[in-house]
Amino acid sequence: MKALARSIDNTYLTITHWNRFADVQNVVQLCREAGEWGMASVCVRPTKVALAEHLLARWGIDDIAVCTVINFPREQGGRGGIMPEKECVEEAMAAQRDGATEFDIVIDYEALLRGDPKRAYCSIADVAGAVKSRDPGAIVKAILETAKLRKHGGVLALSSACAAAIGGGADYLKTSTGYAPEGGATVEDVAFLHHEAEPYGVLVEASGGIKTLDQLRALQQAGASRFGLSASGAVMKEGSDAISILRYPYRGYSL
Repeated sequence: MKALARSIDNTYLTITHWNRFADVQNVVQLCREAGEWGMASVCVRPTKVALAEHLLARWGIDDIAVCTVINFPREQGGRGGIMPEKECVEEAMAAQRDGATEFDIVIDYEALLRGDPKRAYCSIADVAGAVKSRDPGAIVKAILETAKLRKHGGVLALSSACAAAIGGGADYLKTSTGYAPEGGATVEDVAFLHHEAEPYGVLVEASGGIKTLDQLRALQQAGASRFGLSASGAVMKEGSDAISILRYPYRGYSL
């Protein structure tokens, strides 16, 4: 279970318009939980990167990355991948200055569905080039929104998305935002991404709708090596005695 924890991006992407303090509290809890379990990263919106970086540094946690999302939908059912490339680069560079080292970029899937793979490629390549020029160790994950592509464009659209993302410099192909009405990660889509990515040394992250340990294990067997979860703690506790495997059983992370 400890190895499994190191494959999880502990994720909080909700925007609480009516209570900004609740957002802060949730990021604090997110970072605390990631520290206790020893997860791979905390994934937050660009506006919360500085807070997450500050908390992890204050608590002396230097092996958990701060991940952020670029060109991401603002709400459930919203559209992602639609910002101009220049704005995406600016958003990513600002987050990088605040401490982000991993960047989950929503590909321009609408361009793919209308037969414009070059624009989809640029939506990844421009950001990947910018963040890697400043930090060659930066990790770029291309969010493909696989359920939407499969429903509206079939396997051809999925294959085109993989090619655009890999060509654009992605280190991971990531299934979903978790915000699309068509759905999130499936075993079928993860296996397809793994088949497309493996020859190029590119990895696969499953995200969107992962609620149980059995789900996660099935996606792992299909080829995913990272997992984006907003229900990380519940999934981890499902398979173990929580206190026995916590890296740091609650040690009173203070603010």
